[in-house]
Amino acid sequence: MNSLATINFNGHEISKDAEGRVSLTDLWKSAGAQHKKDPGTWKKWKGNKDFIAHIQNTPKTGCYPVMATKAGKGGGTYAHPQIALAYAKGLSHKLHAFVNEVFFDRVKEESNPELIVERAVKTFRRKGLTDAQISARIQGVQARNKLTEVCGKHGVRDAGFRDVTNAIYMPLLGGTAADVRKSLGLPVKANLRDTMSVIELRTVELAELVSAENIQEKRVFGTQACVDECYKAAAEIGGALVRSRR
Repeated sequence: MNSLATINFNGHEISKDAEGRVSLTDLWKSAGAQHKKDPGTWKKWKGNKDFIAHIQNTPKTGCYPVMATKAGKGGGTYAHPQIALAYAKGLSHKLHAFVNEVFFDRVKEESNPELIVERAVKTFRRKGLTDAQISARIQGVQARNKLTEVCGKHGVRDAGFRDVTNAIYMPLLGGTAADVRKSLGLPVKANLRDTMSVIELRTVELAELVSAENIQEKRVFGTQACVDECYKAAAEIGGALVRSRR
């Protein structure tokens, strides 16, 4: 269920975290939020517990742990896409069919990657982005994925990915993601990059690429060390941009 574009169902955005886990809480809300089917209750059932354990013990799951609970705004229960598919199946027939359709679309995209780009372009156009912004958004996804992949291999986990992102944003945008959303009057879960200018998108992309390379070459390890490298790279790039405009 990973994609360039956001998945929406019944007017609800189905979000993902930095490790590619899908929000079970968003799926639950989109299906009507029945109390007996909430993620916390669902994962306790014997058959579901066994399936979650199976996915956790499967080599190369792509995220670790396969389920994570996050507190605060934008929080909830996040799980590996395989678990999200199983969860959606038990929520409603309509959601089950929708998720299956999304899954089969993604299978088609595996053999024809151009379909991924086409879907992303259509989604970004619906959001009102210009062609230049769309190009920058799509290329920026590659930089973001590279940074999160490198950070994951260098000890960053869970909330650490948020800290890494904020370390990039603060020197370039003047605040954390939450700060910038608030200043722009955006919803808590709004994708900030859909509101950035082309210059902002490109500088963020460059900062993430440089950060990933530095973390690898310097063999940096641990959340705070990775955050520091990201802040340093973003500050230097932001400073160069300011100097070029004098």
